[in-house]
Amino acid sequence: MTKDNKKVDRKGLIFIGQLTGWLHYTRVLWIASLVCLLQARTCTREGSPKTSAIKLASARYQIEKIPDISQTTPKKNNYLYEAVNEGDMEKVEAILERIIQENKNNKADRYGDFPNNIAKDGLTAVGLAIKQGRLNILQKLLACPYINVNEAGNKGKSLAYALSNKKHEIVQYLLDNVEAQKLDSTSALPKTRQNPLQLAIETNKQAIVKKILDRNSSNIDKLWSKDTKNRTFLHTAASSNQLNTVLSHAYLKKDKSRVIKELFEKDSNGESVLGACVLEGVLPLQGKKAKKHFTDLLTYMGGELNEERKEEIRREITALYERKSIVPGRKLTRTYGDELLTIIDRFNT
Repeated sequence: MTKDNKKVDRKGLIFIGQLTGWLHYTRVLWIASLVCLLQARTCTREGSPKTSAIKLASARYQIEKIPDISQTTPKKNNYLYEAVNEGDMEKVEAILERIIQENKNNKADRYGDFPNNIAKDGLTAVGLAIKQGRLNILQKLLACPYINVNEAGNKGKSLAYALSNKKHEIVQYLLDNVEAQKLDSTSALPKTRQNPLQLAIETNKQAIVKKILDRNSSNIDKLWSKDTKNRTFLHTAASSNQLNTVLSHAYLKKDKSRVIKELFEKDSNGESVLGACVLEGVLPLQGKKAKKHFTDLLTYMGGELNEERKEEIRREITALYERKSIVPGRKLTRTYGDELLTIIDRFNT
């Protein structure tokens, strides 16, 4: 073999060795990449513990860089409010941790109303969580001792605000998990003056109605408040065919005198609770069902349905069907009115 051939063979062997090494390295690299990819998919799966831990650590780092956590942000809100608005659970948790720590270390003097201050849209962080239906974030907020469960903003206390927004899951959570002495279950909405019991009756959620009545059995006077139409919760119940159900509550059975007095109170349209009951019977309770509803109400009054009160009911029924217009679609016909008058005449107290 010539000298030149030996050189070629040596070069070929070197090339083959390099190629084999490169292929081996590529194979190892490919396998390592595949393993890392599979691990990354496992670790970064949304909601996994590792992902949450990483996000929480990142959020803590970001929050620690803020000199004053209670300061107003460039968006004219506060940091907690914006974290709730973003639905960022980890950022919310990091901010709450800092709030707790700074309060423990006596560094919260600068806070003012924070973290219960109202943002530019009129809501607090709690109010925003309620409005957006973020129960998981609301739970996290309420676990912080420096968050006021009742402060939802200038649109009402938390329970009433949740009811007005039909956030029934949140309402249920508040009633089931917040102590009675801590949760405000009587304050009305500022705009309509409807209290939580009226709002619960309006949504036709009997379990919620019962819980509100149960919670306030020794404080029922506050639930007798009237809305802007001068109506009590009895008016609301009568207008939604729930009067008999509401009156079946143990406390209202016991305080019958107060209930009967309120049955004859007039709202801003000049209608009593009995009148609202009669009118509601015009459409959804036509016929036998409507008359039974009316008879049940008279039966509830029992011995307190004297002749004077019978006459008062007669006058209101007569006035209702003599009016040319009551509410669109709720005009009382003389035939139906006469049937109710006959029930009263035949009713024995």
